[in-house]
Amino acid sequence: MPEPDIDRLLERGNVVSSTLMESRPEIKDDVRNALNYLRHFRYTPAALEGLESAQDPATEMRESLREFQREQSLPVTGQLDEATLETIQLPRCGVTQDVQNLGTGLPRWKLGEPILYHIEKFLTAMTEDEQRSLIKQAWQRWETVCNIKVSEAPSAAAADILISCGSGSGDDFDNPQVLAWANLPNEEDYQSPPKSQLRMKFDSRRDFVAGGSRGTLYLNVAAHEFGHLLGLDHIKTDRSALMAPIYSRDNHTPGASDIRDVQNLYGARNGPPRPPPPSEGWNPSLGEKTEVEFMLPPGVPQELPIENAGGTYDFVVTPPEFTMLKLMEGNVRIAFAMEEPMSVELDSSKKYRLVITLNVGMEKLTVTAEKK
Repeated sequence: MPEPDIDRLLERGNVVSSTLMESRPEIKDDVRNALNYLRHFRYTPAALEGLESAQDPATEMRESLREFQREQSLPVTGQLDEATLETIQLPRCGVTQDVQNLGTGLPRWKLGEPILYHIEKFLTAMTEDEQRSLIKQAWQRWETVCNIKVSEAPSAAAADILISCGSGSGDDFDNPQVLAWANLPNEEDYQSPPKSQLRMKFDSRRDFVAGGSRGTLYLNVAAHEFGHLLGLDHIKTDRSALMAPIYSRDNHTPGASDIRDVQNLYGARNGPPRPPPPSEGWNPSLGEKTEVEFMLPPGVPQELPIENAGGTYDFVVTPPEFTMLKLMEGNVRIAFAMEEPMSVELDSSKKYRLVITLNVGMEKLTVTAEKK
């Protein structure tokens, strides 16, 4: 598509909120970068229809912004405002908006056959052992919840999937927000011979880390991209999903939406894909104190409902090691804690979900909610 006249777009297009226009001296660059982002990730109607230049840039940008705002649960204004600009600037996956969800009964890896991957090239900022371990863990997150088996191949020639890294346009890293990308399988990928190999790449310029409070978590990005390799599209209506397009440090394990979609393709794993909900002990209204005990496999979230509960509560998981707590209201995260208690003020008129995830091992956990 041709580069638009940014001055004319700002003057006549009504594409920027007045508040943002007044507060950003670099607004021309912001508008140019936002339009390039919307075009790159195929939010623009012209790009979705495969047209070279189908609309005037102002109409194109307003419609593209509305599509993006709907996806990200932002106020749908059709204007570039502060919240929309901040979201556009967040790191994300490189798979574009026009990928179609494969859905139930459409092309997928053949059931009962192992999926083999090979690591062609490692990042230099982390050790090879770290990356190999995290890749294995990322695949295990999916193996836990659906009927697949994934193994490392002895060579590239024997692999179905090649994992690598790179940078710049030659490796399809054309947008500065992209952390990694992966192919989605299509019908030709399951015909043998020939059988094409799928690829996944990390951006080698990024500050990937194995853990800690800074940097980009390698495990989160790998687990997301492996969802694409299994045939999953982005989940555009649930920002807490592992397959949400925007990167989040909290999203490292398939959630309810992810599990639903992957089980549509492969079915549940051999055995229950998630632990049964606690049958007794947990009181959704919490009262002064409620407590429940259950077994939790790694990487499989357990959700406990909360409603008609008001006041400040302490939520504690015992033992706390390797556990993560999230309090959700709909798709919005209200509070988060890793390996420590979580204190939250609850509104009795609202409904919440307490989500507990265990990162490693199989544990019997006790969850306690106590009013302060």
